[in-house]
Amino acid sequence: MNDYAPYTMGTGFSGIGVPDLAAHLLGIETLWQIERDPYCLKVLERHFPDATRYTDIFEAHDLPPTDIQVYGFPCQPFSLAGRRQGVKDERYLVPEMLRVIDETRPRVVVLENVPGFPTIADG
Repeated sequence: MNDYAPYTMGTGFSGIGVPDLAAHLLGIETLWQIERDPYCLKVLERHFPDATRYTDIFEAHDLPPTDIQVYGFPCQPFSLAGRRQGVKDERYLVPEMLRVIDETRPRVVVLENVPGFPTIADG
């Protein structure tokens, strides 16, 4: 084991935990995951049994702070392939994601690269 404290991570809209797996391979511990899909939850539970899981970002409060957070937020409200309804889309969860980030104050935040995100509602 290393002589230094390992980095910690939390993931939002975690899917099947690909960022968590990559982090694990680098010695980074995932403390929590936010995911609501039942299949994805089963995969996460199997591969990350020690992580705390939240199934609704609206109910994810008082999360432990982490060094790193990764979010694969729903892209349909912004996607160039979709209707680009932005804040009018029920899958627009950016404000809740920003709330979690603000409450936990990670050192690093990694967001999914959605090409339509910077240009929605004139940026």
